[in-house]
Amino acid sequence: MKVHEYQAKQILARAGIPIPDGRLATSPEEAEAAAKAIAAPVAVKAQVHAGGRGKAGGIKVAKSPEEAKSAAAAILGMDIKGLRVEKVYVERAADVASELYLGITLDRDRRRPVVMLSTVGGMDIEEVAASRPDAIARGWPSPLLGLLPFEARALVFAAGVAPAQRDAVADIARRLYRVYGETDATLVEINPLFVQKNGSVLAGDAKLDVDDNALFRQTELAKLKEVSVDEEAEEKARALGFSFVQLDGEVGIIGNGAGLVMATLDAVRNAGGHAANFLDVGGGAKEAVVKAALEIVLSNPRVRRKDTRVIVQGLGREGRFHAGRMKEYGTKVVGGTKPGAGGTSVDGIPMFDTVAQAVDETGANASIVFVPAPAAMDALLEAIDAQIDLVIAITEGIPIADMLTVAAVLETAATTLVGPNGPGAITPGQSKIGIMPAENFSPGGVGFVSRSGTLTYEIADLLTRAGLGQSTCIGVGGDPVVGLPTPDAVRLLNEDPETEAIVIVGEIGGSAEERAAEYMRSEGKKPAVAFIAGRSAPPGKRMGHAGAIVSGNQGTAESKVRAFQEAGIPVANAPSEIPGLVKKALRRN
Repeated sequence: MKVHEYQAKQILARAGIPIPDGRLATSPEEAEAAAKAIAAPVAVKAQVHAGGRGKAGGIKVAKSPEEAKSAAAAILGMDIKGLRVEKVYVERAADVASELYLGITLDRDRRRPVVMLSTVGGMDIEEVAASRPDAIARGWPSPLLGLLPFEARALVFAAGVAPAQRDAVADIARRLYRVYGETDATLVEINPLFVQKNGSVLAGDAKLDVDDNALFRQTELAKLKEVSVDEEAEEKARALGFSFVQLDGEVGIIGNGAGLVMATLDAVRNAGGHAANFLDVGGGAKEAVVKAALEIVLSNPRVRRKDTRVIVQGLGREGRFHAGRMKEYGTKVVGGTKPGAGGTSVDGIPMFDTVAQAVDETGANASIVFVPAPAAMDALLEAIDAQIDLVIAITEGIPIADMLTVAAVLETAATTLVGPNGPGAITPGQSKIGIMPAENFSPGGVGFVSRSGTLTYEIADLLTRAGLGQSTCIGVGGDPVVGLPTPDAVRLLNEDPETEAIVIVGEIGGSAEERAAEYMRSEGKKPAVAFIAGRSAPPGKRMGHAGAIVSGNQGTAESKVRAFQEAGIPVANAPSEIPGLVKKALRRN
C-alpha cells in the first residue's frame, strides 16, 4: 500500500524528523490560501502514487499566493503516469544548499533491511546505483536490534556527509529506521533530504510503502488507503488475491505463476509488443477466477481487444464510398487522416492530422489506405510508425522501389500489411476492411487467400451459394511486392481455430504458391483446395497485375499446379469446381 507524500511526512514528523510547513489543497483557491498561511515562497506538489512528478511538471515553485494558485490550476487534473492529480501539497520552499538521499528497503539476499545514504540526492537512486555505485553507503542493521548509534555514524562517514550535518543525519537515519519497522514498511525514503544554507536538515520529499500482508495490524495506516479511478483495477486484483501490476503497453497478459508471466512479458517485448499488465492468477485457477482476471485486463482501454477499430487514410471519393460501406457492414470506422483537416469530420467520421493522433484519440488498431500511389509509401510508413496492428493497402500502382522500402521496415515492425493492390480482408458477419461486396460473403468455416480481388468476390459467391460460409478471406494483392505474401496468409488460416478448410487462389508469376504448397505439405493441419489463374498466359507478358508475369520456367501455372498436387492439395480447373472440391475435402455431400 502506498501513501501520499503529505501523509508520509506527517508520519515522519510524528517520529521527530524535521519537515517543511505544508498544507493540502484540492483547488487553486485552497492552494492560494495555503500559501498565504505559510507566508513564504512555496512548492506546489502533485499528490499521486507515482514517481517522476517533477519531470512531468507536477512540482512548481511559487513566490506568491497568486503564483501558487496558478501553479495548482496547472497541476490539478494533470495526468502523471496514467494517474489523475486530484490534490496538491503546498509547502514552504527550502533554502537548499545541497541534497542527500536516505532510504530503507528490504535486501532479499541478506534477508535484512538495508539502509542507504548518499550525498547524491534528488535523483533516481536506481540510476545512481547503476552509474555510481560507490556513491551510496549501505548498512544492514539487525531486525532485532534496529539501527544502532555506531551503525548510523558509520553510514554518515562512509557516505561523506559534511561534518556539520553528521549528527543530524545520523539521528534522522535512526528515526527513519524506527518508522520502517513500526509501519511494516517495504520502503521508506527521503529523497531529497535537504541540507539548508543555515545548516539545518529536513525532509524535502517522503515516500512510504506498507506491506499489504501487514495491514491487518496496521489499522490506522489502512485508513489512509486511497484507490483512484486509475488504480481501481489494481485494487480489484489485489482483493481477489492476484499479483497485478499495471503497465503502459497494449497487450494484456494473464498467467499461472509469476515466472511464466514474466517470461511472457519478455516474449511479447521480443516480438515487438508492449505488455499492458502483469497478472498472475496463482495456481489452480478455476473458470470464475480466469473470468475475473479477464475483466480486470480488459478494463484497461489500452488493451487491444478482438474488436477492430479502423481509420481511413485517404478519404477521397473512393475512400468515402468504401468507408460508408464498411460502416454499414458493422466495421468500427473511428477516424480518418488528412494533414490540416484535424478537428473536422467527413460523413460523420472524425478527422485527424496524423495517424499517431488518430491512434491516441480513438484506440485505432487497423487502417485502410486509399492514398494515391505517389504518396502511398509515406502513408504506409506513417501507419507502421504509429504501431497500427493491421494495415490494408488498397492503392494500385505503387512503385516497386517504394514497396521494397516498406517491406524492409516491416521486417522489424509489429504491423501486418495486407496489399497493396488488393481488395482487403473480411471476417463475414463481423467486420470487413476493404472494398469487397459484402453480399457475396457468409459466415462459416472456409478460409481463403487470393491474389485477385475479383476472383475473391466470385469464389466467395460460389462458396456461399453452395452452403459453405467463410471464416476469413484475405486478398493479399497482385503486386510483385506485398506485405503479407500468400504463404504467410495461408499460415494464419492454418493456425486459425475458426477455419476448417483453406482455399488458395493463386496466379502465374513468382513462387508464392509453390512456397505455400510446401508449407502445407509439412505443416498443414487442415484440408486445402487450390486454383491457379493464367494457365494460358504467354511467357514474358504482364497479365493485368504487376505480379502476374511468367519469366522462363519460373512462376508458371504448371509449376504451381505441380507443387500443390505434390503436397496432396487438389487443384480446380475452374472456379466453379472449388465448392465441390471443398465439400469433398471436408467429407460433406
